[in-house]
Amino acid sequence: MQPIKITDRIVIKPTWKEYKPEPEQIVIQIDPKMSFGTGHHETTRLMVWGLEKYLKKGAKVLDIGTGTGVLCIAAIFMGALSAVGIDNDEWAYQNSVENIKLNNVESKIRIIKGDINSIPDETFDIITSNIDFRTNNEYIRKYGKYLNQNGVIILSGILISDEPKMEAVIEAHSLKVIDRKYENEWCCLIVTR
Repeated sequence: MQPIKITDRIVIKPTWKEYKPEPEQIVIQIDPKMSFGTGHHETTRLMVWGLEKYLKKGAKVLDIGTGTGVLCIAAIFMGALSAVGIDNDEWAYQNSVENIKLNNVESKIRIIKGDINSIPDETFDIITSNIDFRTNNEYIRKYGKYLNQNGVIILSGILISDEPKMEAVIEAHSLKVIDRKYENEWCCLIVTR
């Protein structure tokens, strides 16, 4: 695994590789182990694009299916006040906790081992969900409860072929797609009230 430039500003590098950042670049160190979120997959890049475009300084972020914790870490480095990452996989839970410590952001990120029912009873400015279509389809109805009035949901893990079905479910729950981006066969949807 080599360092990978996700966007012009964000680079993800494994702990064992050296990387000299350019001015203004944010470098996230990851020890990937068996978790998703190394930056090599299109959907991780799409999610970081969404964070870069829609995250406002001081935002509270919720990341469902946090994997390596890379989206929580990126959000903090981009100026988020705090982040909560949730994953139901023990390996991902442990890996994300380790990666948060590697990046010295453990005071701003809380990782929870659990599922959609483990979300803290609070609201968030941004909800990220880079999971598969089936899970996003099931969870979208609950995301609105945790979304601040002017907040956004960033969804990926969705194939372009599933985009019309996902958008119909989004609209059925009184939400709307305001932006989208594609990479190869994957899409990222930006959703608001």
